[in-house]
Amino acid sequence: MCKQIKTNFPGMPDLSSEFWYCDCEGASLHHRNTAYCPICRAERDYNPKSHYHADGTPRRRKQKFEITITETLERKIVVEADSIEEAEDLVYKGYRNSTYVLDSGDFTGYKISA
Repeated sequence: MCKQIKTNFPGMPDLSSEFWYCDCEGASLHHRNTAYCPICRAERDYNPKSHYHADGTPRRRKQKFEITITETLERKIVVEADSIEEAEDLVYKGYRNSTYVLDSGDFTGYKISA
């Protein structure tokens, strides 16, 4: 037997108490008794309950943003050499063969950017 779903406005079912949705393609609408989506494994308690709020206004999905965190590590190395080029080469080679390994004690800052 088919259950009639009440509507807030003509042609639009009120899904807020009966269903919730996930972002996967295909079966994105799930009954409230379903704890997770079998396709994308989204959990009911961490997703909006419906496409519309109880007052009939559309529920907006959150956008996804990629944010970059850049950390800066610095350490001054003192080497003996005949020229600045030779000194840089010695430090470069030492860095490449892990003689100089920078860690959290060398942290000098960070930058967050979109």
